[in-house]
Formats: sequence, C-alpha cells, structure tokens
Amino acid sequence: MQSAKIDFLSKYNDLVNSAYTSAKEFHDNLCDFLVNEYEFEAVILTLKVNDNEFEILGKSGHARKSYTSDSFLKCKVCTQVINASTETRFEFDNGCEFTASDVMMNEGCLYISISNSERVLLKIAKKSEFTQNEVDNIIVIGNSLRNLLKLWMSKKGGLSNTLGNIVTSIGHELRTPTNSILGFASLLNEEKLSPSQGEYVDTLKENAYDLLSILNDLIEIAKLDIGESKTTLTVVNVSQFIKDILRLIEEKVDKSRIDFIVNIDEGMPESLSLDAQKLRYILLNIINNAVRFTEQGKVTVSAFSTENNRLSFRITDTSSGIPTDKLENVFAPFTLNDFIVQKIGNTTGLSLTLVKRYIDYLNGEIEITSTMGKGTSYYISIPVEKISEVETQISGLPKPSKTNKVLVIEDDYATSKLLSNYLQKWGYEPTIVNSAKQTLANCREGYFSCNPDGHRSSGFKWFRTSSKIKRNSANKKNTLL
Repeated sequence: MQSAKIDFLSKYNDLVNSAYTSAKEFHDNLCDFLVNEYEFEAVILTLKVNDNEFEILGKSGHARKSYTSDSFLKCKVCTQVINASTETRFEFDNGCEFTASDVMMNEGCLYISISNSERVLLKIAKKSEFTQNEVDNIIVIGNSLRNLLKLWMSKKGGLSNTLGNIVTSIGHELRTPTNSILGFASLLNEEKLSPSQGEYVDTLKENAYDLLSILNDLIEIAKLDIGESKTTLTVVNVSQFIKDILRLIEEKVDKSRIDFIVNIDEGMPESLSLDAQKLRYILLNIINNAVRFTEQGKVTVSAFSTENNRLSFRITDTSSGIPTDKLENVFAPFTLNDFIVQKIGNTTGLSLTLVKRYIDYLNGEIEITSTMGKGTSYYISIPVEKISEVETQISGLPKPSKTNKVLVIEDDYATSKLLSNYLQKWGYEPTIVNSAKQTLANCREGYFSCNPDGHRSSGFKWFRTSSKIKRNSANKKNTLL
C-alpha cells in the first residue's frame, strides 16, 4: 500500500472532520489542502452573499495578503457567471476584478453551486498555464468539494438558519428569570412554611431546576450548530476525574440500590490533555442514565487507553434494557423519558442529544447496545494528548488562597440581589456594582478574591473592562472569573 495515498486520505479525513464540526479554520485548511495536494500557488475561497458581492471565507498561506476572512469583494464578471448555471465550472476571464496572488500568475475561477441559494467561488492561481486536462481535473475536484462544503453548511446550520444564533444571543435573558425563580424559591424555603407550602416550594424549585437544565442543554446545542462551541484542553488525572464524577452521583443515589464498580486500566497514563468540561458532561450524563434506568443492581465504569492516543470508556448497567425501536433513535430528544426508574441530577431529555453532539465535535465515537432483561452497555472513545512529566507537575500545583471580599458585577437587579444573599450566607463580603466605572473604581480601592458575574450582561462591556483591570498594577492580585 503506497504511503502517499494513505497520507492523502488522512489529510482529507482531517478536512471532513473539520467540516463536520464546523471548525473556524475549515476554510483556510481547505485552501491549504488544495495548494499542497494539487501544486497550486494560491487559493481563495469566497461565498456569494448577494447579486454584487462575495465574502472571503478563507485563503491559503501564500494568497494575496490584503484579503482577510469576512471581508467582501465585487466582480461583475464572476457574478454573471455564477448566476448563469448551477453546474461546476472552471473559467478564465481577463476582466475578473480580483486575483488570488500578489504576483503575476495564471488564474482561473472555479464556480460551485452548493444549493439553489448558496454558491461558492474558488480563485486558483498557478505559475504555468492551465492545460485542458488540468481544467477537467479541477472540475472533478470542484464536484468533490461540493459535498464537503454541503457537509460544512449542514453542520453549521446553513447560512439562512438563524435559530441557533437567536437561542445563543438570548441565552442570558433565558437563564436570568429562571435563575431568579430558583434562587428566591430556595430563600423562601428557609422561612417558616407549613408542610403544604413547603411541598409547593419544593415542586417550584424542582421544575425551575429542570427548566434551567433544559435551557442550558438547548443553548449548548445551538452553539454547536452555529460553530461557537470552543475546545478547551486541560490536564486531568483520569482516575481522579472518574472518582469525582461518581462522587457527585453517589451522593444522590440510594447506595443499597446501586453498587458502583470502577475499573481503570493499569497502563493508563497518569495525566492526559483533553476537553474536561465536555468529557465531564458526557460521562456524567451517561452514568446518570445508567442509574436512572436501573431499579436495583450495579453500574460498572471501565476506562482504558489505546496506543493511538485515544481514551475509551465502557459503562454497563443491569437495567431491564432499552427496546430495539427506542435504541435506533436513542439520541433524539426525549426518546428515553418513559424508561426512567429514578430521577437523578440535571440530566434532561436533551442530554443524550448533546452527548452525541459533543462526541462528534471531539471526533470521538459512541456506541450503545442493549439486551432486554440483561442491561445496557455504552462505549465511548475520544482522542486525547499525552503530556510530559513537567506538565504533570505543573498541573498539580495548589490553587492560590482567597480572601472573603467578592466583587459582583451584574446589571440585573434580581440576580445581583440573589447573589448577594447567597454570598453572605457562605461567609463572603459582597460588593455589588452594575457598570464599568463602578467596577474600576472598586478594584482600585480594594482587594477582591474574584469578580464572578456580569460577563454575560447584555449592556456591560465586560471584556474591555477586564482588560483595563488587568493592565492596572493595583489589580494584580485580583482574580477574574
């Protein structure tokens, strides 16, 4: 088997994964791929946004320096050609109003129709003239790229689909009233209530908590749809990581009903670099599901690593199993709600949907098998990075100590009042501010252990203010959260 062909397939597979996860670097990677694999000098990828303009999505490393992503350009010739047909075409025209390279090159335009309304243009430059055979090959390449671009647009949600943008942009407004209901219900529960009143408040809290959990899952799914989800790699000790997750679950489970068994591969590296936030969500909700469907028995969590830098988990339970018809659509929203034996944690009807989306985003795999009357098995595998001994030592350093003074930056009155009540109960001394001016003034006057809120406030320029805080030498000891 020729290594060059394997290398090509590996690079193309990386592109497919980049398109599937709607990665921001997908367009630049695509242009660089074309330059490296087909001996072009420069490639620029653009999207037709209206009858007169094209938006630059990405470019190769040696493409024209003056062009930047998200900028726009006009070309009457290209507009006429791209509107004339839905067929993939590669054409030359001396009247074209933009070039791919800063130096004189032979250039052509590859027109690709993604759908009736979405079309792209690739400007391709090379030193020698394009032969007819090369033109025919470029059209074949264009047809192949059409499917890749369709995949990217479908995972991104389509340029005309604004639902994900709407949900993401109003996420703070969705969460704020729900948090207020939950918080004030908790405070009310500490008053002298009659048994029936206490029951009403508990029901109110439970439903508000469920609503908040569903909103959180929905917002995360929306972020994935529009490509706003980010990968944050941290160093974790896998064994301790699993124990911490199980501890959260065990605190809420009747231990006489469920027996937890943990198996960690002896060859497992002590520390690995991975997206801890997403993996924690994945494992927490998979184990939660195993517990929710098991009336009495055991849940086994096994972790092992492979030579190709992948971390794998197998979670098994002794539940009554999942019917075949439900298993086929197990990742669809609210599919398994009817099989819950015991409610636990904040797992929602969207949780398995988000679990699958997270695993796809991480280029991982998940497989669920089930046998009625015997139980269900969940297999998960994600890519990870091994870290050096020095990195392991640094990650184990203790966290700095904190004082009790806390600066809360929040422009919503109900939320700030709620935070103030809780912080006082926890022994902190909160100072509430609602503007950048007040924030900077308080930071100059006093030392605060953290500034926990306000970064999502719609009218508050948090990132600009945080930069000012960091630049001020008097605030070096302030920790910004």
